[in-house]
Amino acid sequence: TGFGSDEVYRIQASAGGIFAGTNVDRAARVRRRYRRGFDEATGKRILDCIEIVTTHRVLDGIAGMEFPTSTCKSRLRLTQL
Repeated sequence: TGFGSDEVYRIQASAGGIFAGTNVDRAARVRRRYRRGFDEATGKRILDCIEIVTTHRVLDGIAGMEFPTSTCKSRLRLTQL
Protein backbone atom coordinates (compact mmCIF):
# COMPACT_ATOMS: atom_id res chain seq x y z
CA THR A 1 0.00 0.00 0.00
CA GLY A 2 3.03 2.27 -0.05
CA PHE A 3 5.94 3.20 -2.23
CA GLY A 4 9.46 4.44 -1.73
CA SER A 5 12.98 4.92 -2.97
CA ASP A 6 16.50 3.84 -2.06
CA GLU A 7 19.35 6.09 -3.25
CA VAL A 8 23.11 6.29 -2.65
CA TYR A 9 25.00 9.61 -2.95
CA ARG A 10 28.73 10.27 -3.06
CA ILE A 11 29.98 13.09 -0.83
CA GLN A 12 33.44 14.52 -1.36
CA ALA A 13 34.84 16.96 1.21
CA SER A 14 38.25 18.40 1.90
CA ALA A 15 40.03 17.12 4.98
CA GLY A 16 41.35 19.55 7.55
CA GLY A 17 44.20 19.67 10.00
CA ILE A 18 47.38 17.83 9.05
CA PHE A 19 45.53 16.27 6.07
CA ALA A 20 44.75 19.64 4.43
CA GLY A 21 44.74 19.46 0.66
CA THR A 22 43.37 15.91 0.50
CA ASN A 23 39.78 14.84 -0.08
CA VAL A 24 37.66 12.53 2.05
CA ASP A 25 35.01 10.43 0.32
CA ARG A 26 31.84 9.31 2.07
CA ALA A 27 28.64 7.67 0.89
CA ALA A 28 25.14 8.61 2.04
CA ARG A 29 22.25 6.19 1.64
CA VAL A 30 18.79 7.77 1.65
CA ARG A 31 15.80 5.49 2.09
CA ARG A 32 12.29 6.93 1.87
CA ARG A 33 8.99 5.14 2.37
CA TYR A 34 5.67 6.85 1.63
CA ARG A 35 2.13 5.98 2.66
CA ARG A 36 -1.07 7.65 1.45
CA GLY A 37 -3.99 8.36 3.74
CA PHE A 38 -6.58 10.85 4.91
CA ASP A 39 -6.36 13.35 7.78
CA GLU A 40 -8.78 12.30 10.52
CA ALA A 41 -9.68 15.89 11.49
CA THR A 42 -10.17 17.51 8.06
CA GLY A 43 -10.63 14.54 5.72
CA LYS A 44 -8.00 15.90 3.32
CA ARG A 45 -5.41 13.69 1.66
CA ILE A 46 -2.05 13.28 3.43
CA LEU A 47 1.22 11.65 2.51
CA ASP A 48 3.28 10.25 5.39
CA CYS A 49 6.99 9.67 4.82
CA ILE A 50 9.76 8.07 6.84
CA GLU A 51 13.26 9.01 5.69
CA ILE A 52 16.37 7.22 6.97
CA VAL A 53 19.78 8.66 6.05
CA THR A 54 22.93 6.69 6.85
CA THR A 55 26.51 7.74 6.10
CA HIS A 56 29.28 5.28 5.33
CA ARG A 57 33.06 5.36 5.03
CA VAL A 58 34.66 4.90 1.63
CA LEU A 59 38.03 3.10 1.55
CA ASP A 60 39.86 2.56 -1.75
CA GLY A 61 36.74 3.57 -3.69
CA ILE A 62 34.50 0.97 -2.02
CA ALA A 63 31.77 2.02 0.41
CA GLY A 64 31.32 -0.21 3.45
CA MET A 65 27.50 -0.24 3.32
CA GLU A 66 27.11 -2.85 6.07
CA PHE A 67 28.67 -0.60 8.75
CA PRO A 68 27.15 2.93 8.84
CA THR A 69 29.03 5.71 10.63
CA SER A 70 25.86 7.68 11.47
CA THR A 71 22.09 7.39 11.07
CA CYS A 72 19.34 10.03 11.03
CA LYS A 73 15.62 9.23 10.95
CA SER A 74 13.01 11.83 9.94
CA ARG A 75 9.23 11.71 9.75
CA LEU A 76 7.46 13.94 7.23
CA ARG A 77 3.76 14.61 6.70
CA LEU A 78 2.59 16.34 3.53
CA THR A 79 -0.97 17.69 3.40
CA GLN A 80 -3.15 19.42 0.83
CA LEU A 81 -3.79 23.13 1.21
